[in-house]
Amino acid sequence: MSQVIRIPSDLFVRLEKLASGFDTPANVIRRLLDYYESEQTMQEESKPRQYVQQATDRPEIILQPEGERAFKSALLRSKAAWVLIHKSDGATHLYKWRATRFKKTSDVKKNLYSGYLRNWRKKGIVKCEIATDKDYFSANA
Repeated sequence: MSQVIRIPSDLFVRLEKLASGFDTPANVIRRLLDYYESEQTMQEESKPRQYVQQATDRPEIILQPEGERAFKSALLRSKAAWVLIHKSDGATHLYKWRATRFKKTSDVKKNLYSGYLRNWRKKGIVKCEIATDKDYFSANA
C-alpha cells in the first residue's frame, strides 16, 4: 500500500540531484535509507563490546566467601555485604547490602534477584560479585 507524503520543494530539488536516469523519488529515498542503515550497522559493529551475553543467560554471581553456605553464614554474622554490579557496557556499581532482616531460612539468590538483580536484562547486568568484606574488591581489582 502506497502512502502520499508532501515534501517542501527545496527538498524535492535535492532529491532530484541524487536521481539517476528515470529514478523515482521513492527509489532515491530507498537508496538514502539503505546507505544510512548500512552506516549505522557498521558503526554498531565497530563499537567495542565488553561482554556478549545470551538473552537467556542469567548474570554470573560470585560469592565471597566462596560457596553459598559459607557466604550465608558470614552474612548472618555481619548483617551486611558489598554488592558489585557489572553491566554489559562495562560500567560497575558498588552497593552496600544491609541484610538486617536476612535469616537462616532466607535464600541468598532469591534476595539478590528480588533486589539488586531485579530487571537484570533491562538494566544490562551481566555479573554480580558479593562479599561480606569490602576489602575483597580492592584486593581483586
